[in-house]
Amino acid sequence: MFHQLPYGMPAFSYPEMVRPWPEIARSMMTTSHNEHRLKPTLNREAILTSSAPDVTSSPEDKLLHRLLCGIEKEAYRLGPNDGLTSFAEADQYVLDMQDKMWNSMALLRASVNRAFNRRVLISRLPNEVLAAIFEHYIVLWDEEQHGASRDRPVPDNYYFFTWFPLVYVCQTWRRVALNTPSLFTRLNLYWPSGTIDLYLQCGGTTLPLTLIVPVALSYLPAEYNGMEVKDQAHFLRCLIPRARDLTLTVGKPFFVDCPNGLDAQAPILRKLRLSQAQEPSFGPPEVETLGLRTRIFRDPPPLLEHLDLNFVDFTEDWAACPSLKSVCIRYGSYTGSLPTASVFSRLSKLPALERLSIRESGWSPSLAQPEPATLNTLHTLTLSSMSFDNMTNVYGLLDLPVLRQFNLYGFNNAGYIAGPWPQPIVQPWEWPWLTRLCKSAPCLHIALGEPNDILGPHVIGEIRMLKNESDLTPVIHVTFNGNWQSEISADTRATEHSPLFEVLTHRFAPHPSSLTITGLGSMKDLPSNDKLNPFFGRCRGLTSITVKNCIPDGVVAALRTINREVPLGAPLIQELNLPDCQVSAEDLFHLAEESKAAGRPIKTINVRETTLLPLNFDVGMLGHEFRL
Repeated sequence: MFHQLPYGMPAFSYPEMVRPWPEIARSMMTTSHNEHRLKPTLNREAILTSSAPDVTSSPEDKLLHRLLCGIEKEAYRLGPNDGLTSFAEADQYVLDMQDKMWNSMALLRASVNRAFNRRVLISRLPNEVLAAIFEHYIVLWDEEQHGASRDRPVPDNYYFFTWFPLVYVCQTWRRVALNTPSLFTRLNLYWPSGTIDLYLQCGGTTLPLTLIVPVALSYLPAEYNGMEVKDQAHFLRCLIPRARDLTLTVGKPFFVDCPNGLDAQAPILRKLRLSQAQEPSFGPPEVETLGLRTRIFRDPPPLLEHLDLNFVDFTEDWAACPSLKSVCIRYGSYTGSLPTASVFSRLSKLPALERLSIRESGWSPSLAQPEPATLNTLHTLTLSSMSFDNMTNVYGLLDLPVLRQFNLYGFNNAGYIAGPWPQPIVQPWEWPWLTRLCKSAPCLHIALGEPNDILGPHVIGEIRMLKNESDLTPVIHVTFNGNWQSEISADTRATEHSPLFEVLTHRFAPHPSSLTITGLGSMKDLPSNDKLNPFFGRCRGLTSITVKNCIPDGVVAALRTINREVPLGAPLIQELNLPDCQVSAEDLFHLAEESKAAGRPIKTINVRETTLLPLNFDVGMLGHEFRL
């Protein structure tokens, strides 16, 4: 029922037919190749030649009855009662007619389908156009949806099966798909041998590759591009020159197979993800990781723009890559990869570095005291899961004259960070580049969440500092992790978000003119007055406050304290908005009266979407500044 393609892929001999895409995808996953047959007719009863069709018989039954009667008559003629030989001749005649009927019906079905397919506009498209459609909507769309930014690991056969059902739609689409090399430019050497052979044969030898190389290759083809493949190193030296995007994991097998280095050329390489294989015992690796660039590449990749190093330090030899714009370094103490004192001085030698991301993983000790460095072209700095010591002692030594964006992800008030939060002696981050960024972002947004997928799997809150309300790209973006291993009790619910305000008070130097606090999910309790007073004391230019989906008693109490004490440089609040909040109406009334008495009246208090308690409060007592 089907024959075998030279690539080791089954190809059906059923005629041209258009089938819906979901049906094709389901059939690949749920049915075997031998099950691709026509559905049986609703009338499964055999047509008997011994009885004539009655008036209820269908036109198909009557037509088939006449045909079978003719075949039966000829069989009787060939088989008179004169021996077994004639019986065999008659039996063979019936079998031959059975095969001819099957083959003829298949050809007839193909002819009918071709006639119907001519009415489908896509069947009139040239093969070149079909190939372009496959490439754009299958390859490019898939890369946009599930590209390098995807956090979850992609199954090894994911990219193989995204477009592969195309070859089962019809013979024309199969020919087009197998002759469109751009569909075969993502090659994962962890795939089964048959799949690797298919991709190598259909992908040609010239198109740029997205190449994924595991720590050890389980399969090597006999030849590539007409040459015999000698060993793993030889195979990689043949493939890497075609790689535009390379993911490479190194470990003991790599250094055993390449004791003198791989010596590969990478003339078109633009993105490299290099990982040090973690030992099963999570102990320090026994392989040497210094100078990996010189051990992998013959020369510095001239077009390399993006470099991701997982459990590998940024060594001196990477500084020879002139086009590097983005560097991401992930450290882990259990793999023995720890930052060195000269890492920033090495990074400063990159003439085009624009984005730097550093992530600690595990119980990383404090970073060795680094050498002061200036990164003249860096405009985005991202730090993840950093310890307090590293944040306090290291990054103040950096000079970042053109920095435009600072991201700090995974601050944790529990978990692996030692000591209470905040630290007993709070040292402000007096970094010139951080102060400059804070001054440039007058719109301060604070989001309060829970350890779920609203902000992230472990994030309980975030800070965003914006240049203006219409520019949603934050100048500073900070996320805070909570103690997700234990459930927050009712007693601690009001203090679980205190670290956000304490960091703004003691670490940052915000200069907001507007403040927005948003509770995500259930209504959030805000920290108490003693936690918020120091924060509002820092926000001297603050004029507008918006609190959404919260119980803002702490904010109201802090503003009343400011009105009573009027400290030097206290903010002059002009507008207070409380949508979707629940607040004491009496406290708001006293806030408005005390603001007037202090000569600091609040012009607008918007409570149109606010629940005022108690519910029977006489709103007629509220002054003209209230918007009801």
